[in-house]
Amino acid sequence: MGGGARRSLIQQYHGELVDWPHPDITVLDDATRRTFLNRKLAVELYAADIPYGEIQEQTKFSPNEVRRLLRRCVASAGEGCIVGFYALLPSFRIKPYFRTKPIIAKHPLADQRSSGYAGALAQLFEKFPDVKKDLIQKFFLQPDKQKKSKNSRSPQLGPQPYIEIHGEFLSELRTKGVGENEWPFLTEDKGRRSLLRFLHSLKNERSERAVKARMGAEATNNLGHGMGPNALISPLLPFAVVELDYTVIDIPTHVRVIDPNGTGHLIPISRWYLGLLVEVKTSAILGAHISLEVNPSADCALQTMLSSVPVVLDARNSGDVRIEVRSTNMDFVARGPTLICSLIPQLAGQAFSLLRVDNGWCNIANDFVNNVIDVFGCAIEFGPPRAWWGRSLVERIIGVSKERGEHRLKATYASGPDDVRRPPDVEQLGLNDGIDLDFVVDMLNAVVREHNTISTGDRLNGATVINVLQRFVDKHELLWVPQPLPRSINSNDRLLMHRRKVEVRGEWGVHTRRPYINTAYCRYTNPRIASDFSMIGRKVFVYINRLDAREAWASDAETGENLGKLYGEEKWENWRCALRVRELVGAKAKGRPRGRSPDIYARSGKVDYEFVTSENSGENIGKKTALAIAKVARDSFTGSKSASLKPAEEDNHNNNVGSDNDLLPNINPRGIFKLDSGNKK
Repeated sequence: MGGGARRSLIQQYHGELVDWPHPDITVLDDATRRTFLNRKLAVELYAADIPYGEIQEQTKFSPNEVRRLLRRCVASAGEGCIVGFYALLPSFRIKPYFRTKPIIAKHPLADQRSSGYAGALAQLFEKFPDVKKDLIQKFFLQPDKQKKSKNSRSPQLGPQPYIEIHGEFLSELRTKGVGENEWPFLTEDKGRRSLLRFLHSLKNERSERAVKARMGAEATNNLGHGMGPNALISPLLPFAVVELDYTVIDIPTHVRVIDPNGTGHLIPISRWYLGLLVEVKTSAILGAHISLEVNPSADCALQTMLSSVPVVLDARNSGDVRIEVRSTNMDFVARGPTLICSLIPQLAGQAFSLLRVDNGWCNIANDFVNNVIDVFGCAIEFGPPRAWWGRSLVERIIGVSKERGEHRLKATYASGPDDVRRPPDVEQLGLNDGIDLDFVVDMLNAVVREHNTISTGDRLNGATVINVLQRFVDKHELLWVPQPLPRSINSNDRLLMHRRKVEVRGEWGVHTRRPYINTAYCRYTNPRIASDFSMIGRKVFVYINRLDAREAWASDAETGENLGKLYGEEKWENWRCALRVRELVGAKAKGRPRGRSPDIYARSGKVDYEFVTSENSGENIGKKTALAIAKVARDSFTGSKSASLKPAEEDNHNNNVGSDNDLLPNINPRGIFKLDSGNKK
């Protein structure tokens, strides 16, 4: 049908007939399919400039009927589109129904249901267009903008409910003079179902706007993926693209640290983070690091990257809490290495081209960006915040790791407060059972090893990660050659250094004290700083080894002068520990005043916290709290125990004198003093 001139009803901007929207005729029944194909033939003959007589002879359609079918096909479907061949389907409506018949109230004795009022809402909107505009504004009003809207009611946390929109809709109609004998007041549901159908049509027509206004921030973020096209940069070979992300470990645990004196320091931690570095092509876990922090910092990011370079790890094995620096002690865990750099020696310190991270504070820090680019020589791609689909692989591996690991423990926060697996007293359960960090490290170590050496999946067509990478290393016909980092990079300390800007302290006068630097619960100095009293009050940059806090260097923040290596206090010089471990132990030691028993310290902390956080801060509360503080102060000098202690607490205190638990105040996993309900009388 390609010959002939195009007739006037089909314009150039309508395009070719082969590009018109077309239904799937295989789902039509025989009668409907024959009717549709006959109508389509008439349209095609018209477009081919076949005479009307011949068209009527083949299709039995008159010239007027052919032109009517053409007008239906080229009718507008919105957004610059036409209806196309869908208009030839029997009973297909190309425009919405509009009621022209006036609405007449039924007889008082008749059924007053909503039947018989089709098109009444559209007719009402035609009469009152501002009512329709107000309804659309209320439906799409975002919660964070409700306070700024002049038509909004009192501030609320979520979108306005449908029932309230319906009530305000009726109130607005009454103010415009709509009587009780008119629609919608003459129906049984007052037009509620018609209004709901209209609002649902808005949701379907403007789905993205409806999600942003009524489904919350998480649903809005999910709109960023699922459009169909894949990522512009797709890895073709291993180590082309890696992804870095962090997950919170919702397990209340104990951090047990043994100092050189043999003293055990037991520190409760409610939540901490695990950093994972994943290779995109093969889904291999290259690096992992446990960070005992409230939020992941640049230190966590850098040490996660550092764990993928075993050359540095072997030289700096300082007992830091991280994956794979210590052997596992669980019988059900297979012994051996876990990360790829240890499983395949040829991939030790392997370089990569692109690092994908989110837009978190720890990833955009200058310390992280500069060190990663200088050491690994890779580009960094910053994805939008809270957009997990940009790093879907590492997010999926994190989810699987949680299911295989922490969610199997009874002391777990699970997926949230509504999770049926979550115990009622999860924090106290975890602390009472004494889940040590070493146990959790072994568990995560087992999960990582299982993923790299045992697990199979559809991504690798049933093969394991280690087998796929080993084939790339052995078979050169796969066009991939390992590219390890230079040895000068591996022996460089730049990734190990944590930089801080501090002020040099000291005193010149009667109580002369040589200049020194106080940071990380330690006093650092060296002959260059100690002999120059002009350094007092000046700012310097201190570089501390993250894995061995005894190693530190300093430079002048203004002139850039290298001040040399620093030497710490004697109590720290004999203990090789990580910077984070030193800070945990130092914070615990500084939190307990000298000359005060742990029991008195704990109870005084309870009273102080009760005074600060009391919601009913009235005169009586202040007097009771002052008396309680005075009583604790008196007990601290007399050594007597408070009468408010429960018998169980007294027995526990007497039986555990000198133990690790006796060194700790009564604190909850978040590090806040608990309120003792027994002290409230």
